[in-house]
Amino acid sequence: MKKLKSTIGLVLFIGVLLSSDLSVMFVLKEYHLPSNWILLLPVFFFVMWTLVLNFRNYFLKPERFKLVMRLIGLSLLYYIPKLLFLLFFLISQAGALLSRLFSSYNIAVLFEGFATTFLVVGLIAATVTALAILHGIIWGRFLFQTEKKNIQIDNLPAEFEGLTLLHLSDFHIGCFQGHLKQLQKGIRKCMDLNPDVILFTGDLTTVYADEIKPFLPTLKELKAPCGLFSVLGNHSYGGHDYFKWNEIGSPEENLEKICQFHQEIGFTLLKNQAHVIERNGQKLAIIGIENWGLPPFPQAGDLDKAMENVHDISTKILLSHDPSFWEQKVMNDYNIPLTLSGHTHAMQLGVKAGNFAWSPSRMKYRFWSGLYEANEKYLYVNRGFGHVLFPARIGMFPEITFIKLTSA
Repeated sequence: MKKLKSTIGLVLFIGVLLSSDLSVMFVLKEYHLPSNWILLLPVFFFVMWTLVLNFRNYFLKPERFKLVMRLIGLSLLYYIPKLLFLLFFLISQAGALLSRLFSSYNIAVLFEGFATTFLVVGLIAATVTALAILHGIIWGRFLFQTEKKNIQIDNLPAEFEGLTLLHLSDFHIGCFQGHLKQLQKGIRKCMDLNPDVILFTGDLTTVYADEIKPFLPTLKELKAPCGLFSVLGNHSYGGHDYFKWNEIGSPEENLEKICQFHQEIGFTLLKNQAHVIERNGQKLAIIGIENWGLPPFPQAGDLDKAMENVHDISTKILLSHDPSFWEQKVMNDYNIPLTLSGHTHAMQLGVKAGNFAWSPSRMKYRFWSGLYEANEKYLYVNRGFGHVLFPARIGMFPEITFIKLTSA
């Protein structure tokens, strides 16, 4: 039954894509413009994606990420504007049909004008969408933005007054293949902030540990006097059905290598563990849990285990890759003043202007980007440094978070 549903879904999906091609072909023919090329591009994409999906272990190796990312980018650039145009096209055709049903000349002209207007609006909307995607692919995914926040913590020890935290998340480092200079620019921007502590909330890679190798020297430039601390993300565990792990090792071996790379970069990797920073007898606990997310994501996080030795420390900072953990476990049950998360990427799509922010991500995650407060506890969700699947960022650009702690 599951396979049948998947097949029906795939057929419907391909049908919608072909409908978008036919709608564009119809308009081009209406205006006597060349239209046969419309049939060639779907064939090209069909052949390429058939190859990628059937030989995914070959194509999804780190050295070929750039090729796959470009194919994804081209596919989205080609189809998303056309799917938007298809919506307006269908409405315009409904208007054209209604104009033929009415014998009254005035009503017929009204519906015909309505049909033409929607067709023009559809063309404009599709063009603007294509330009936005193009900007996101070429520039947007590398427009690193620094978000600065002052967060007041109750009973913050005097020794930690003004402590600065650099919060990074979701490198998905393979996405920088062919873009080393952009990564270096982002890392320099981080180091220009001179943070006291660097905190990384998971997803160093997208799939393979070996994605990290070409970028290791650049990542090693991350330095902070009070240390670098990190946790794993959902992508670290390799539990993806679309990889034949028996042909390329095992997810367990891959995870072990990822953990080793965390250490090589200079991170203290916290796997349901805590680290205490001490200044003149005063203490601050950095707690890190393994990934805990809503299904189908792994739920390996164990906060009770991580806090075993730090219950008596009042000032705690929790690193949890998925913000769902804060909502489900921390917000009402644990006395942790500040939690840092990532994971959502703000869906790499949205609008942000001043204090206003919107993204489709909010339809899945209650806490999806920025600073939240509940029960005198704070959660900060970072939009991510890299990108995954969609090789672009539209409106929701990569983020470097700089937090200053002050006493309440």
